[in-house]
Amino acid sequence: MRRARGVRAVLLAALLAGTGCSTGTAGVTSTEVRANDNRTSAGVLKDGVLTLALVATQATWHPAAATDSSLVVAAFAVEGDAPQIPGPLIRVPLGTQVKATVRNTLSDTLVLCKLRQVKCELADGVRVAPGESGAFDFEADQWGTSAYRAVSAVPDSVRPRLDDRQLMGGVVVDSVGSTTDDRVMVINTWVSPADSFRFVQAINGKTWPHTERFSANVGDSLRWRWINAGATEHPMHLHGFYFRLESRGDVSGDTLIAADARPLEVTENLGPWGVATIAWSPSRGGQWLFHCHKAAHMSGNQHAFLAGTPIDTAMHMDGAMHMARDMGGLIMAINVTGDPTADLPVAASPAAVTRFDLSIIERAHYFKDSANALTFEVLPSAPAIRGPDPVPGPLLTLTRGVPVEIVVHNRIGAPSTVHWHGLELEGVYDGVAGFSGVSGSVTPMIAPRDSFVARFTPLRSGTFMYHSHVNEESQMARGLVAPIVVLEPGERFDATRDHVLLFAQHGPGDLAQIAVNGRIPAAPIVLRAGVPNRLRLINITAIDEVTGEVSGNAAPLSWRVVATDGAAAPPSTIVSVPARFRFGPGQIIDVELTVPKGRYGMKVVTYNNFEIPLVAR
Repeated sequence: MRRARGVRAVLLAALLAGTGCSTGTAGVTSTEVRANDNRTSAGVLKDGVLTLALVATQATWHPAAATDSSLVVAAFAVEGDAPQIPGPLIRVPLGTQVKATVRNTLSDTLVLCKLRQVKCELADGVRVAPGESGAFDFEADQWGTSAYRAVSAVPDSVRPRLDDRQLMGGVVVDSVGSTTDDRVMVINTWVSPADSFRFVQAINGKTWPHTERFSANVGDSLRWRWINAGATEHPMHLHGFYFRLESRGDVSGDTLIAADARPLEVTENLGPWGVATIAWSPSRGGQWLFHCHKAAHMSGNQHAFLAGTPIDTAMHMDGAMHMARDMGGLIMAINVTGDPTADLPVAASPAAVTRFDLSIIERAHYFKDSANALTFEVLPSAPAIRGPDPVPGPLLTLTRGVPVEIVVHNRIGAPSTVHWHGLELEGVYDGVAGFSGVSGSVTPMIAPRDSFVARFTPLRSGTFMYHSHVNEESQMARGLVAPIVVLEPGERFDATRDHVLLFAQHGPGDLAQIAVNGRIPAAPIVLRAGVPNRLRLINITAIDEVTGEVSGNAAPLSWRVVATDGAAAPPSTIVSVPARFRFGPGQIIDVELTVPKGRYGMKVVTYNNFEIPLVAR
């Protein structure tokens, strides 16, 4: 799933034969999976010892509704109970001895992976033959979030091979006496053995719109532990608010971040078998999303992948149908009860509002394969800074505390919306059609030749972006992405030492390359020598991680990370570090780089590798 295909060819029902997908007919298996909300720890804890008997079994999994199509997978169950996806949660105090057994009712020999292994080494695990049982014992001697799992001992090159991706469960080791009122969320992925681009993704056993709906009140404290039980990254993005990152790592080790070093973020990129703990408090009412920012991982195509039917490329104008059918996968909803403007400034007088007209337009035959581009145009043009290319859209420079009113005109032939990524605003302006806002006042789908007015007041200075939140695999890839810089009152944007580098997919299709500010190859960045230059790095690719390093004369350089996702970094963390970065879609990093006169380069590793020339004068 390095790059997800956009519009897939017709998926014939015959393709499903032997792929582990069932259309709900009886006779495949009678064992039904129960989605595991990870609220209850399995096993019996007595005198510092947790005893747990598990069964690995073939089961029928309904990631969506019970009446929708099903998948036949291998899953874990507590002995005598229904199988669960993810597997039963093991949650114990630090120092507990865990004594677990696994009975294998599957046709393949299983390997019980050692705890805290990112890559399961078959030679190190306990082998359990069909019909046999094996021991899985460990001491909970390391605080944090981890996972247990089993894999088939049958080599990948041998077919048929059981689908073992769901044979895992969460492990949480708590400090003795600590509270356990947080929630544990596990990301699972099913991939078709016949077509690796056909996949279904779930959070705690369910895919959108059937994922758990969270309810909270303004001022509640929410704390979530995340486990990525898969081989690809997931940049998890929160709308409308910031969360504070308390810990991060992977199943080999979850590192608690010092209280004075915990960054504020709106997107955290979970690596393969990655873990993280986030804490946040909603400060205004409304309906908000938390989702993976990879376009394919929140796509309605996953409904077709589950059912084994052709992908429906038509977008729904009805908001409820858009949410139910045009979106799918790794998405959760949070309904916050309370004043939708509780922490926002009171409405300003009309004379104090900065106004823009923002048009969504189409440019014919822009990309090298003659595909049309989509882009933004902004009037008046004075507050906007853009390069010579229409893609990406213009940089909007706003001022903290100054209200903004933006009339969004849709001048293309398809519905669209605009999401103001990272900005704290009233829900109705957040840009998720048919959802964002409160009952009776939600973001509408902007129909062709129609418009919508977005109103907000930037609460903090920093780097943000705006982009389409409809049919993202196509609209963002064709250019509906653009940066925002919010300045302090009285501050002016100085393009000689303030540089935006927006990484985005350049055109639709599986093989479209990654461009920087719409350029392939990347245009040189001219720095001012001897003074701090701010580099505002934005990843709004459809699905790609981007890694980079700045060097000069073959020697790596250093810089200071001063902000993430528009929020200033904790002062204790603003120190000189190697000038390297890695981030996923939806993430933003601001750095300060000071270099003498000379030529430098930023080597970038992504879907297509390239170097950005840096010239300090």
